[in-house]
Amino acid sequence: MTSPADRACFCSSDDCRLDVGRSGDDRRSGGSGQIANRVATIKANRDFLARQTALERVEQASPAVKKYVEFFLAFLIAIDLVALVLKLTHLFGTGGAYERAATALRASDLVDVHRLQERANVLTNRITLESRAQQEADEIRIRGDVSREPESDELRLNERATRRPSLGGPATATPLGD
Repeated sequence: MTSPADRACFCSSDDCRLDVGRSGDDRRSGGSGQIANRVATIKANRDFLARQTALERVEQASPAVKKYVEFFLAFLIAIDLVALVLKLTHLFGTGGAYERAATALRASDLVDVHRLQERANVLTNRITLESRAQQEADEIRIRGDVSREPESDELRLNERATRRPSLGGPATATPLGD
């Protein structure tokens, strides 16, 4: 909620200030008058256009003023062009240390990406081979096929894939007293 002092800061004319004691309808009608006042002020503000028109009249009346205005415009354009030429010369001409460092970092990142891709390919192939070895070992166990012994490579892959420690031989009972 704004105080009356705050509302006074926003408006420059007495028409714009709202009375705290007024009802909602009075405020709304005062608000539309306030908006109309602001629109009229904006429409009447032709300061820039008036200055531009006055400058054109002075230029027409005095050729020296016209030359000064043209010189000033050319000077501003030249300043902008100098900055642009310096930037383009630096970018295309020397290359700069920053650009070389950025190029080296991009190349290093590409090497890291290639390394990650190759590592992913190796792991994918390893998982595929371990899965096939486990499937073949399971098929042999399910069929009860003892005629075919699994190859030594298959056993190693199967042992590595499960990674379960051996629990030892069968348990034997011994008396506690011994």
